Amino acid sequence: MKKILIIKEKHGNYAYDISTAEQSDKVYLSIFHERKRDGWYDDIENSVFFDKEKFNNLQNGKIARGFLLERCDDDYEYEEIEEMEIQEIKE
Repeated sequence: MKKILIIKEKHGNYAYDISTAEQSDKVYLSIFHERKRDGWYDDIENSVFFDKEKFNNLQNGKIARGFLLERCDDDYEYEEIEEMEIQEIKE
């Protein structure tokens, strides 16, 4: 079985292989930093509980995963993500 991450965004849907913990951490961290760079989280600094130092220096894929899943649960537009297991087809 493979584990994949499906991301549904405004300009397309994307799939990533997250079968191992290392792959998962790398993918989630990459998505987090790309979205941050593109200005997706500009509104978060207004939150009372926001920790700017941790947010700006995030290097932990598990924390990035939790952040992205929380945003998805909060119904932020274009931030839908889903993890699923798929069966590989052997040729």
